[in-house]
Amino acid sequence: MTDKTTVLVIDDEPGIREMLSFELSQEGFEVETAESGMAAVAAVKRRKFDLAVTDLKMPGMDGSATVEALRAIDPDIEVIVATGYASVDTAVACMKRGAYDYINKPYDLVELKHLLERALQKSHLQGVVALYEASRALLATLKQSDLVTMVVKTAQQVLRAEDLGLLLWRGDAGGCEVHGLNPAEPPEPKLLREL
Repeated sequence: MTDKTTVLVIDDEPGIREMLSFELSQEGFEVETAESGMAAVAAVKRRKFDLAVTDLKMPGMDGSATVEALRAIDPDIEVIVATGYASVDTAVACMKRGAYDYINKPYDLVELKHLLERALQKSHLQGVVALYEASRALLATLKQSDLVTMVVKTAQQVLRAEDLGLLLWRGDAGGCEVHGLNPAEPPEPKLLREL
């Protein structure tokens, strides 16, 4: 895979953000930072991240609430919670809200890297299972209209796209059918001809 794994680092301490950004970048990750839970929510709304590392104790939105908010926006993001105040109750609360795992502060960078790699493997396996389930459903479909709908929904889910279109060429009849795109904003005929 040529694309780098994207990691969002969330911490209210600038020194921690800079250190993690530098260290994770050296390990081959593409890193963006956020100074708060709300800034992290805005970042995840703006772009796709594979992983996130969030501090637990932050002013405003704490790490546990940040996990829940990020997973509500993108259920595929795996989030690791960092805390200097680890307890069983803290870990359970974070896991209930969707955290992949937690790590103690100060950071053990080797442990963090291993956690990130395992979280990424989990995410990859979930994608493989989703593709397998989708292929089973597609192979069981006999009606073309059902098949087209399923292809569009599956592609949208796998590609994590907000909107997606499937163009089916009509052959000798000329032109093409457009499926799945927002009907309020259909593609221009010139664009369809060029495709």
